[in-house]
Amino acid sequence: MPDKISALEHEIADLNTLLTDADFYQRDPDGFHEASKRHAAATQELSRAEERWLELDAMVMGSAG
Repeated sequence: MPDKISALEHEIADLNTLLTDADFYQRDPDGFHEASKRHAAATQELSRAEERWLELDAMVMGSAG
């Protein structure tokens, strides 16, 4: 799970860089829209993965105590 979270964080950072390029929309409007959609999806995936990781951690901590 930590690897998945890390990969999503890197993907989101890369997409942020791409989407903040002022000329990206001018050069590739379709690519801009696809990157925007992927950014939203990756952000949701990251949120779900982090929530799941916290749930699993709580289970482990609960069974250890």
